[in-house]
Amino acid sequence: MTTEHANGQDALNHLGGVLADAFDPAAYGLPWYASIEDRVVRAVRSNQAVGLVDAAVSHLGALGEAARQVRALVGPNGRTMPTPAEVEARAELERIDVEVTDALRAAGSLLDVLGGLTVLFLGLRVSPPLADSKHLLTVEPQPVEPSDRQRAAIEHFRDVAAAAARAAVALLDRARAFIVAGRWS
Repeated sequence: MTTEHANGQDALNHLGGVLADAFDPAAYGLPWYASIEDRVVRAVRSNQAVGLVDAAVSHLGALGEAARQVRALVGPNGRTMPTPAEVEARAELERIDVEVTDALRAAGSLLDVLGGLTVLFLGLRVSPPLADSKHLLTVEPQPVEPSDRQRAAIEHFRDVAAAAARAAVALLDRARAFIVAGRWS
């Protein structure tokens, strides 16, 4: 596990803990959603936030596992291209392609989940299940004047999202380098 990956996991786990501690069943969810009058919507939004953090942890873990699989298959010194007669080596090469594809799929899912968290934490007027990675770049907060707690939550979320994104980018950069150079560095 790389330092970036570990930091991303730690940041997401910390965010999950903060959400669990802040969750108030009597208020039907998280306190920063108290301005939502409909308690069902407030509870659903709160549960979505908790669930999306769990999903982000899972996707980052899947990304790390795929990277670990590629490292194990490639080895520390890289690989050579197998000849058509080297059936086992060709099968391993196919497995490397599968693991790289899995890593890219997990990275895309992680970015979509972070987009959903952005929608939830910043109060964007988008349904969280329909959010995707583009919402990491378009920020139109609502309410216009967030409370101090909302502002603190937004800043904390940005730190966590940035750590998770750095971990994903570092793994993707290593995967790209592997594809270009033919070996894992």
